[in-house]
Amino acid sequence: MKEKKNEARKLYEEKGGLRLGKSYWVSSNFTWPYADINIFRNRIVIDHVFGKIEFKKGEIENIEKCNGMLGGILGKGVRVFHKKRKFYPFVVFWSLNVDNLIKELKRAGYKVK
Repeated sequence: MKEKKNEARKLYEEKGGLRLGKSYWVSSNFTWPYADINIFRNRIVIDHVFGKIEFKKGEIENIEKCNGMLGGILGKGVRVFHKKRKFYPFVVFWSLNVDNLIKELKRAGYKVK
């Protein structure tokens, strides 16, 4: 019972932006503050203006730091590489403090490159 309670507890939350689509160039971009990332031990939930994306830990292959336009001058974030079926392959959460976000993802047990 205690294990289920720990999985349900939110470990970290951050407001940011989101890029979602088939690739960087074929995607929709939601700038800050139109998305939130919520990190749990067993899943990541990204809320945005049109809905919610939930990745179970087993659906996430890895997470990588990425730069937006102009080598990151116009944004930094994390890209979620996943194996979720029937979902956009390109998912980037834009963060105002990407290093802290990566630290929190690692602390929650996610593989981050």
